[in-house]
Amino acid sequence: MTMRLFCVIGIGLCAAVTFLAPPYEGVAEILGVSFLGLATITTLLGQA
Repeated sequence: MTMRLFCVIGIGLCAAVTFLAPPYEGVAEILGVSFLGLATITTLLGQA
């Protein structure tokens, strides 16, 4: 599994947690943004 695929799956899981468990929305948001940042960085490094 590539890093980008792992990050996309992680973002999807964070979105699911946001809808299924609203008390954990802040944690899911922080993790989702972190996964999005990792996916962006790995995409940019992969193109270089």
